[in-house]
Amino acid sequence: MTSAMLFLLLSAHAAEPEEELTVEVINDRASRYAGSITVLDEDDFTADAPISLGDVLREAPGVHVLDEDGAGLRANIGMRGLPPARSSKVLVLEDGLPVSPGPYGHPELYYSPAVERAAAVEILRGSGSIRFGPQTLAGVVNVVGRSAPTDGPVAEAEARAGTLGLWYGRAAVGAGTPDIGWRLDAFHKRYDGPRGVALVGTDLAGRLDANVGAGRLWVKAGAWLETSRPSYLGLTTPQFASDPTGSHAINDHYDMDRYALSASYRVRLGPRLVQRTSAYAYTIGRAWGRQSYDRSDAGEAYERVVPGAPGAAPDDEGGTLYFLDANTIRDRRYDVAGVQDELVWDGGTGGVQATVRAGARLHHEAELERQYAGQRADAEVGVLTSDQLRSGEAVAAWVLADLWFADRVRLDAGVRTESFWSTRAVRWAETEAGYGDPAMEANAWHGGLLPGVGLGVRATPGLFVYTGLHRGWSPPQTADAITDEGTVLELQAESSWNAEIGAHVRHSRGAGVDLTTFYLLFENQVSAPSEAGVASADAVVNGNPTRHLGVELAPWVDIGALLGSDTSVKLQAAWTFTDARFTAGELAGNTLPYAPAHLVHAEATLRTPVGFGAGLGFDAVSSQYADAANTVAATADGTNGRLPGWNSLGANLSWTLRDKRERSLRAYVVAKNLLDQPFIVSRAPAGIQPGGFRTVQVGLEGEL
Repeated sequence: MTSAMLFLLLSAHAAEPEEELTVEVINDRASRYAGSITVLDEDDFTADAPISLGDVLREAPGVHVLDEDGAGLRANIGMRGLPPARSSKVLVLEDGLPVSPGPYGHPELYYSPAVERAAAVEILRGSGSIRFGPQTLAGVVNVVGRSAPTDGPVAEAEARAGTLGLWYGRAAVGAGTPDIGWRLDAFHKRYDGPRGVALVGTDLAGRLDANVGAGRLWVKAGAWLETSRPSYLGLTTPQFASDPTGSHAINDHYDMDRYALSASYRVRLGPRLVQRTSAYAYTIGRAWGRQSYDRSDAGEAYERVVPGAPGAAPDDEGGTLYFLDANTIRDRRYDVAGVQDELVWDGGTGGVQATVRAGARLHHEAELERQYAGQRADAEVGVLTSDQLRSGEAVAAWVLADLWFADRVRLDAGVRTESFWSTRAVRWAETEAGYGDPAMEANAWHGGLLPGVGLGVRATPGLFVYTGLHRGWSPPQTADAITDEGTVLELQAESSWNAEIGAHVRHSRGAGVDLTTFYLLFENQVSAPSEAGVASADAVVNGNPTRHLGVELAPWVDIGALLGSDTSVKLQAAWTFTDARFTAGELAGNTLPYAPAHLVHAEATLRTPVGFGAGLGFDAVSSQYADAANTVAATADGTNGRLPGWNSLGANLSWTLRDKRERSLRAYVVAKNLLDQPFIVSRAPAGIQPGGFRTVQVGLEGEL
């Protein structure tokens, strides 16, 4: 914590309750923001019984989600044609603070904030992204947690069971007054999934909101404990045709624990000036054992053979897998800490209202990676083959001004600076004399100046048009920028210019539409090789320039509200068209991998005054390519070839009883993928990852 924060915490005089007690980072809703934004409140997604962040984000335009394990454990989120692999091009936050293993040097998302305790999810795609960073390439996803109560006790409980081995239980308790409130949340879930992911996960979170000194303090602590059996090894083409539920890497195992602590303090320094200071720290431990295998005949040394289909021959170009009685254990630990401070000034004169933000952040992250060669297929220990420490320090600063002219014209302008110093130390590796200490270490620096501007005009009370331009930036991952031998590759940061034009249209009685056209021009889109990413054929280092253009359309109408009825009959949709292509080099004209031209989400919901609810949902994704070469024919090993388009249908029913004291009891049933038609979600990291399996969940939820 900064000295200013400690001083304020120790201030002796009593605090007055603040008007704004939430920690939402995007306070302007869609109808007043000069850029593309989607805000999904809890009511928008709880009826669908989501089990992952990806389940919620499919409702937003411009967002492409790949669910490789059926449980959404490792989120793959892409925006506007950018690769979704491990969400490395998207900044994911929880209550405005980072969550990834290394926001600068290792942004791949192995942990996703729990939607089970979310009050809202905010998706920001416009020029306002430069307020957050360091990833400003595509957009920002912020998961807003439920606040501690301020008006008495709270008690909640939920139990859910479903097909494919789903069991889920959640409980929450809390109490509070306007001066102090607390809340404890816990949930536990088990899920076998269609391919034996065998998830056992427990999430614990607690938060305290209190008037302290002259301001308001928020403190949050959380833990996520997981064991599961996901595998990078997908299905071969004949295996998918024969049995899409097959899971052949049966000895793979995964253990993860994440512990986090954060605090935020907001104090009013004067009639127009507010200061918010935040500190965060978290640690992630992850051990992943993966059984060794080959795709060619290696004879008696292999433990078992898994044919792609009856009668498969050893020379079928990868259609048969041969497993070795050995594995590789990837043991990693991530430690992240930071502190940031922001001053916000509100004022105005002569019909001009202004909000000016000035902030800075200091950040540290470290990744300890050790790799072991196990002597059995299910070994949990082995011979050390690699020991590396990758670390970095970052400094960021930003100044942003939001100006309102006569409540009709909004001008947002600002600039952000980023500096990241990274170090890679190789302490144990394979050398010419065998494994040993090569004593290799190297350093790299990357920085950027990121301007952004947005302009919005309220043409009529219900029409707000806007345009924006901002600089996109992301540093290269430390493991890519510095080699195992300690060589600095001079890998440049990714950079782009992102432009958009759009409109928010609102009808006061219950209808609206958001329309955005976007254009992204990347000078350097880096796609370095990654086991978690797209196929290695897509390794474009200091890459080819790319161009992304498209349209996002999100209309909605509540027929009941338009007719003045207490019954809500709401129709809404989100359609995205994207054309993302390489613009130079041998790949010029080719579509980017995993950038489908069309994304569609549509739903119809019914809510009645007597508590009955029903919903019908539809999702569709058009065809996409697995590699930059735009290979059409599927390879036998399943790692390459075009992915056919797919669609999915879901439905839900619920009944809620509520008494005069607002205590409630809700029973529900949710069905997903009603057609039960398996499709190819992804061909990465190493073969076909299928989806589209029918699931049915029934649950009971109560609130006192």
